[in-house]
Amino acid sequence: MSEEILSDLPKPPEHLSDYAVDVWYKTGIQILKNGRLTESTLGNLQEICFWEEQKRQIRENLQGRYTAHQMELGSGNISSVNTSVLLTNFKAVQDEINDLRVMFGLKAELPEHISNTPEIPDEVFEYLPDDLRDCCDLIEDKRSRDTFLVMALPVLAFHIKNVISELSEGLYRTDYISYVVKSGARTDRDARRAADLAEVLRSHVADKSVPSLVQPQVSLKTHPKRIQKELFQNGGTAMIFEEYMNVAVKTASFDITFYADLIEKSSTRQPLSLTLENDQTRIVIPSVSVSLNGTLQEIKTLVEHLGEEHLTHYSFYLYESGDEWQSYRPTRSSRKLNDSIHSLSGKLFLLYETLSGRTGPIQIEPSGEQWEMIDETFAEKMRLIDELDLTQNLQIANERAVANTMKLISIFTVLRTHLEGQIDLRSSEVLTPRDTDVVAALWLTDTFMKHAIRMYQNLPAMRKQNYRGDRFNRFYGTLPALFDTPDAVEVATYLSIPERTANRYLSDLVDKNKLRKLKRGVYKKI
Repeated sequence: MSEEILSDLPKPPEHLSDYAVDVWYKTGIQILKNGRLTESTLGNLQEICFWEEQKRQIRENLQGRYTAHQMELGSGNISSVNTSVLLTNFKAVQDEINDLRVMFGLKAELPEHISNTPEIPDEVFEYLPDDLRDCCDLIEDKRSRDTFLVMALPVLAFHIKNVISELSEGLYRTDYISYVVKSGARTDRDARRAADLAEVLRSHVADKSVPSLVQPQVSLKTHPKRIQKELFQNGGTAMIFEEYMNVAVKTASFDITFYADLIEKSSTRQPLSLTLENDQTRIVIPSVSVSLNGTLQEIKTLVEHLGEEHLTHYSFYLYESGDEWQSYRPTRSSRKLNDSIHSLSGKLFLLYETLSGRTGPIQIEPSGEQWEMIDETFAEKMRLIDELDLTQNLQIANERAVANTMKLISIFTVLRTHLEGQIDLRSSEVLTPRDTDVVAALWLTDTFMKHAIRMYQNLPAMRKQNYRGDRFNRFYGTLPALFDTPDAVEVATYLSIPERTANRYLSDLVDKNKLRKLKRGVYKKI
C-alpha cells in the first residue's frame, strides 16, 4: 500500500535556523507541487535544510567570515584554513543536496563554478582580425558567440603553418587546444559552425589538390590504428574537432592512453611513436590543434584516468547551457553568417597554401613594450593563484598559458596580415604584432585562466578515491574545515552513520594525515 501524499507543508522543526526555515518553506512547496511529500520523506526535507545551512556557512568562510563556534574552536585564529579544503567541502555538501533534490523530482543545482563564469569581454571581439570579427558579430547570443570563437581558434591555428614564436624555453608553433565545457550534453550549433571554417580546406583535400594532407580532420571516435596512420600520412599534423566529446569518450575504440600521449607530445614538441599496419613503427613530432565541446563528466573521466596535470594543456571555457529549443529555421542573419564563414574559410585555405609553400618559418616578435604587458599579466595571475592557495597544476597551467598567449598573438597577427594583403607572407621573415593583437590575446587568455581557476576549484571532488568505501568518503568530504566531535557526529547522523563508526573514521583520518587534531575533540582538515 502506497504512503499517503501530504497536501499541506507542516511547520518546520523548532531547532532549524532562520536560514534553514526559509529553505524548509521554499523547497517544501516545490516538493508539494511534485506530489512527493509524505510523512516518511519529511526527514529528507530536513536533511536538505541541514546541508543548505552547511553550504551557507562554507560560503561565509570563503569570504573570511566565521561563526563564534568556529572562532572558539580555532582559539580565535583560523586564518590558516585552506581555501581548497573549503571548496572541496562545498562541492561535497552540494552533492548531498543534489542527491536529495533528485529524489524529490527537483532539478539538481548547478555547480557555482560553471553557472557564473565570465563571458569573453566585448573588447576582444573589437580587436579581432576583420573577417573573424564579422563572423562573431553575426552571433547575437554572447555564450554562443564565445563558443564559436573558442572552438574556432584551433581551426584557425591548423591553417597557419610555418609560423613560430620564441619564449625563453624555446620555439613554439601555432597549434592550439581548447575545450568548451557545458552543464548539459546539448550541443551548440555555433560550435559546429566553427568546424565549417575548414570547409574549403577539406574540399581541396578531398579533391587531392593538397598533397601534404590526406585527412586534415581526425576523429577520436575512429580506431587508434587509423588515427595513427592518418597522422603519419599527414606528417604528424592533424586537427581534432569533437562537438560531442561525451560520445567520443564512450566509443569502444577510444584509446585514452594514446590520446593523452598525443596531446602531451604535441604540446611539448616531443617525438611520438606511431604503430601502423603490420606493427610497423614510425616516429613523428606531432602538431595537433584540438577543439573539444563536452560536459563535466568527460573532464571527470580524464582526471580519473590521466590525473589533473593533463588538463593543463587546455584553454577552458565553461558555461551553463540552456534547455530552450533553438529553431533551425533559416533567417537573414543565419544566411549571412553562413556566407561569412564560407568566405573566411576560402581565405584561410589561401593562407594555408601560402604558408605551406614557404621554405622557412615566419617568426613573430613582440616589441619590448608588448613583452612588458605579457609579463605583468602573468605575474599578476601567479600572485592570485598563490593567494588563493590553489593547486600546483594551476600554476603549471598559468605557465603554459604564456605559450598559448604567444600562439594567439601569432594567429591574430598572421591572419590580419593575410587579410589586409599589404605584406607578402611568402617572403616575410619577421612580423611584429599590433598592440590590438596582443591585447586581444591577453584578454582571451585572462578569460581562459578565470575559467581554469573555476575548473580546478572543483577538481578535489572529482578525484578518484579508492582507499575506502563511499560512506567513508562522503563523511570526510562533508565534514567542515574546522569542527569538534559533536559537529562530526551531527554530520554522521545525516549520513546514517552510527556515532561509534564516526569516531572510528575520525581516528583513521588523523592516522592518514587527512585531519589534524588541534586539541581534545577538535579537528582541522589538512
